[in-house]
Amino acid sequence: MTNKPSLARYRPTIQASAVIGVLIAALLIAAVTFGAQTMARLIVSGLMLGSIYMTVAVAFTLTIGVLNFLTGMVAWGLVAKGYVKFADGWAWLAALAVGVATAVVASLLVERFTFRYLKMKYGDATEHAIPLVSSLGFLLIFENLVLIFLGSESQRF
Repeated sequence: MTNKPSLARYRPTIQASAVIGVLIAALLIAAVTFGAQTMARLIVSGLMLGSIYMTVAVAFTLTIGVLNFLTGMVAWGLVAKGYVKFADGWAWLAALAVGVATAVVASLLVERFTFRYLKMKYGDATEHAIPLVSSLGFLLIFENLVLIFLGSESQRF
C-alpha cells in the first residue's frame, strides 16, 4: 500500500485580497453599466480616502515600532555592556526605564524637528506623507546608530 494523499483533501485556496478586488471591480462595472455614475465616483473616492488613512496608519505603526526597537536595544545595550548593575533582576527594570526615557526624548526630537517643521514649511498639502517619510528616515538612523554602538551580531533579549 502506498500512502498517496487523496485529491479529496486538496482544495485550492483563494486569497481574500483577490476576492475583494474582484468584488470591487464588479461593483464598479455594475454601477457604470446601470447608469449609476455617482455610485462609481463614491466608490472610487472611498477607496482613495481609505488608502490615505492606510498610509497614515502605517506611518504611525512604523513610528511606534521604531520606538519599541529603540527602547529594547538601549535596555539590552545597558545590561549587556555592564552599565547597569543591580541585584536580583532590578538591572533590567532600570535599563528599561532608561530605554523608555531615551525613546521619549527621541520621539520629542523627531516630532519637533521633522513632523512640525515639515508641516510648517509645506502646510497641510503633504500632511499624510510627513509621518511616513520621516519615520522611515529615522528608522534607518536609529538602526544604524545601534549597529555602530552595539554591533551586528544576533543577541537574545
